[in-house]
Amino acid sequence: MKKILFSLCLLIGLASCMDDKVYEGPPIIGDITLDNTGAITPDDEVTVSTKITALDGVSGANLLYKVNEEAFKTLAMTNKEDLFSAVIPKQVDKTTVTFYIEASSNANKVATSDEQSYTVGAEPIKYEDLVLNEINGNDKFIELYNKGETTIPLEGVYIEKDESLVWTGIKGYELKSKEYLVLYTDREKPNMPEWDENLFFEGGLSAKKNVRVQLFSPAASLDDFNLTGFSSAASASYSRFPNGEGPWVFAEATPGKKNKTGGDPVEGLE
Repeated sequence: MKKILFSLCLLIGLASCMDDKVYEGPPIIGDITLDNTGAITPDDEVTVSTKITALDGVSGANLLYKVNEEAFKTLAMTNKEDLFSAVIPKQVDKTTVTFYIEASSNANKVATSDEQSYTVGAEPIKYEDLVLNEINGNDKFIELYNKGETTIPLEGVYIEKDESLVWTGIKGYELKSKEYLVLYTDREKPNMPEWDENLFFEGGLSAKKNVRVQLFSPAASLDDFNLTGFSSAASASYSRFPNGEGPWVFAEATPGKKNKTGGDPVEGLE
């Protein structure tokens, strides 16, 4: 009988003769959002929410937060259809609140998010003024532009290409009013030894096929170049014209500078 069973295992695959195993990886913590996107005042509680999933199920999640340099406190997060949330209590003016999320799966695997923070009474960051301004698949760069009047810190800002994360801004980097930031593909690193190591994004960039480039703040989508109906290759760049505001057109490459008068509109964008 054992020989027969062994033979069947060889025929149908060893895995099917073993006990079914549920995936036991850590949970996946999605984008973290705050219910208050404006200035947070001393009268405001702050609800922190995120979607958390795990193939073997999420056993629970906690929001850990601290006030200034105090020790972290723990809040159990409530769950409604995989959307977990918890409320940080009101804090006094000028308080800095730092927080992160810790989630556990039914297989006792743990995932931890990156830390985020906000300051009570601080002016909200105008992330909506940050835009994709030029995309070039020939010279392999993506240009960001701050069209607003205030400085935008880039920590936590990130870019996805074809729905995969390719770049995340780090602490200490910012974009002042009317400034540009040029990011090159990391495949250009050997040709650009003096370019800032933190201003390369992962992977390639083509001017000869469909491409999607998305820009996100730490909590929301900011801009989306989604070319789904490619018809003709860009001789130079896809550029916004008028600079920072207008629709996408074919134009001369101007990395780190104001976009020049555009040519034909880029067709095939969603």
